[in-house]
Amino acid sequence: MQTINQLPKKQIQEGARKLSQGYIKQGFKPEALHEYTNEQGEPSYWRIRLSNPATGEKKIFPMRFNAGQFELKEPEFSGKKPLYKLHTLIDSDLIYFVEGEKCADSLIKLGLCATTSGGSTSHDKADFSPLRGDMVLIWPDNDPAGYKHAEEVQAILLLKGGTPKMIDVKALGLPEKGDAVDWLALHPLATKQDIERLPCVHEAVIEHSDPAPTIPDATNETQDQVIERLSKLSAIEYDKVRKNEAKKLGIDRVSILDSAVKEKQSFEQSKQSHFFNDDDPWPELVHGEALLSDIANVVHQYIICQPEVGHATALWVVMTYLMDAIHVAPLAIITAPEKACGKSKLLELLGKLCFHPLPTSNISAPALFRSIEAWQPTLLIDETDTFLGENEDLRGIINSGHTRSNAFVMRVEGDNFDPVRFSTWAAKALSGIGNKNLHDTITSRAIILELRRKLPSETIERLRAKDDAVFKPIRQKILRWASDHRFDIEHASPVLPETLSDREQDNWEGLLAIADLAGGKWPELARLTAVKLSNKQDTKSFKTELLEDIRAVFEHKATDRISSAELILGLCADEEAAWKTYNRGREISPKQLSGLLRGYGIISKTVRIGMGTPKGFELQQFTEIWERYTNTIPSGLTPKISRHTPQANEHIGKSVAGVPQHKTPSATEKPIFYKACGGVADKTPPSPTKEGFSGDHFAGEAF
Repeated sequence: MQTINQLPKKQIQEGARKLSQGYIKQGFKPEALHEYTNEQGEPSYWRIRLSNPATGEKKIFPMRFNAGQFELKEPEFSGKKPLYKLHTLIDSDLIYFVEGEKCADSLIKLGLCATTSGGSTSHDKADFSPLRGDMVLIWPDNDPAGYKHAEEVQAILLLKGGTPKMIDVKALGLPEKGDAVDWLALHPLATKQDIERLPCVHEAVIEHSDPAPTIPDATNETQDQVIERLSKLSAIEYDKVRKNEAKKLGIDRVSILDSAVKEKQSFEQSKQSHFFNDDDPWPELVHGEALLSDIANVVHQYIICQPEVGHATALWVVMTYLMDAIHVAPLAIITAPEKACGKSKLLELLGKLCFHPLPTSNISAPALFRSIEAWQPTLLIDETDTFLGENEDLRGIINSGHTRSNAFVMRVEGDNFDPVRFSTWAAKALSGIGNKNLHDTITSRAIILELRRKLPSETIERLRAKDDAVFKPIRQKILRWASDHRFDIEHASPVLPETLSDREQDNWEGLLAIADLAGGKWPELARLTAVKLSNKQDTKSFKTELLEDIRAVFEHKATDRISSAELILGLCADEEAAWKTYNRGREISPKQLSGLLRGYGIISKTVRIGMGTPKGFELQQFTEIWERYTNTIPSGLTPKISRHTPQANEHIGKSVAGVPQHKTPSATEKPIFYKACGGVADKTPPSPTKEGFSGDHFAGEAF
């Protein structure tokens, strides 16, 4: 098997082309292929850069060579990530640190030594130790995010014993967000010496004779010890001492100390994520049909449930590994009518199979979005029936994570109340007794996994007696399959069962895309499961229930108008109806009824019934509303309503002579819904083009 050092450039380029096909079909053009190296100059991995000339959007993602093939993933680093062009930094006394590989390459072409950690948020995970003791010139992007990134890098280098200075980009005449590439475009004849003469921001830096000098203080703390101590203080405690501590350290700008403390806090927080199961992908190709069947079999091995629950669980588990590829993330709500039905057990099983599981039996709204922002876990929340209830803040955050484009909440942070955006995009499973206490905005965004109590004759295995070695191969296979099909999933447009509502189709779209790519029996099985579980799920609101009950009253009385009093009598005829006790144990009042209907634009009015003119409603006020919200209208009581121009029929219930009967034109027979998977990436190789890679870069706009 080839090693990474034996790969010819042509093979590397072909690997990048193949993995980029999904984006190329969307109009993205190859821009560059950046090679990260180790200290010996050998390739470690690559970063592919694509741009869309129509929208200006760019895509940058890593590519590694593993088990004989290319994958869209970084290598597994033992520590922090290496800097770009690491081997060139070893013998250099002056190093330029920029934001992004493109900027670094532009300076390298002029004979300068340049590096980067990647984007503006990548420095927390980078290994800056090779820059210890070197003179580093930091070239920020000309925007607030660029300055912030540069200051945080400067703080890290100070702690590492480096001598960082910052180029004064405000004096360079750059446009907003301008960088080194933009400056060189404005100065096409610039030389290495011209760049070395660029002005720097004047500020004091610490001269280090030792990577960890002691501070002239009675405590005799080192710099690292001071930063560690400060990182453990509360925000209020830290604010009281920050200026004095910065002065002791000889740091002229307090913001540098702030960045150093924040970097330390981020590092300590990242260590907490080590409880996640970081497995290596399965070394061989994985067959999707067999993988899904294996997961479903494992579910039935430990859990008593209907077959469709096992099928849905298998699809949802695989979805947790593809959160960066799907667009809608349905909740998994595990429910049962009583205790001892295996709800917590299924949640525990999900924790052994899902990507980065984070189990909890209670969680607050701030803890929810901060956990997602920090770790991007699969949240497994138990006992929801005990605390979710009417917690509107928590419910709103859970709901916000349904679609990737809207999965954010805004909060204010710090003394200046700066607005900060937090992600809520994560797979979430909720477990509790029954789902009646869950708001319909939650259940409508969910796949309901209903369990049942075990019969004496039924046998299952005890989950806690099993070692993790049983589940690790399954996780590894899911990782491999997800990595191989990530772009196909992202661009898939599976055929959706027409019997599902729009929201149900959204919930199942990603799961059906997974089933289609798995192939075999799973495309049909997944759609049958979707229809069956959706039909079992009662997610209609009490307002929808009211509309349906009013329709039943009109049908029973076979009338086209009714008084409010008579309508209420009809609604409350059933002793078990909700309207019988709606008004604090009494029947719903006319005012309450009018209030509920007003949201649909239905307002009570004077109606003529016999010799009287009471307040009430006419049938025509409801016909379009029934069709829109309950998908039905009472047969025999109303003419067909035009969706575009509804018109009242004054002769309702009477025959009209001379009106021809319309026949439904024949329609082309539709394909069976589970036999197609539109939108999955084309497996036919693209036609060859004359353009391709050249050196470390793409030479043209196509592969």
